[in-house]
Amino acid sequence: MALRRGLPDSARELGRLDPDAIARVRDEARPDPRDAEELHDALLELIVLRPDATWSGWFDELCRAGRAAIADTVAGALWLATERREHVDALFPGAPVEPDVRLPASSRSAGRPEIDEEAATVAATRGHLATMGPATAADLALRIGRPVRAVEQALAKLEAEGFALRGPLRSGAR
Repeated sequence: MALRRGLPDSARELGRLDPDAIARVRDEARPDPRDAEELHDALLELIVLRPDATWSGWFDELCRAGRAAIADTVAGALWLATERREHVDALFPGAPVEPDVRLPASSRSAGRPEIDEEAATVAATRGHLATMGPATAADLALRIGRPVRAVEQALAKLEAEGFALRGPLRSGAR
């Protein structure tokens, strides 16, 4: 009687993700806003977003309403929701933001400590990881505009929280 093999020949293959499965998860996880409100929701989750011509009409609408802006960072232009301005200031100190949107003092995080660079990097990494599916630290760093080392540290925190899992995506990548 022949037994069907259920396990791979090599133990190294046990943790490897199927490239087609990765592509499907990434496609399902990526933001796909249908209007300005959904784009704003995505900006709240992501902290920063590289400009996307497909959504620029909605983004312009949010800017006119004082709900979004563009940060001119060393990593290039990044979109942000007004509510995430503190995060962006922590990530990119001194980066010009246009329009210069800010929440009223009464709406800011009353009683909570200011957002620091590490907390902002963790928040941005969490948001992008949630909308990217499996990704490398380098992939995330490119999207967020942060150094790979800072994203690796954020991923370690997210792993400790149980939000992220470490493993091979493709040969030689982590």
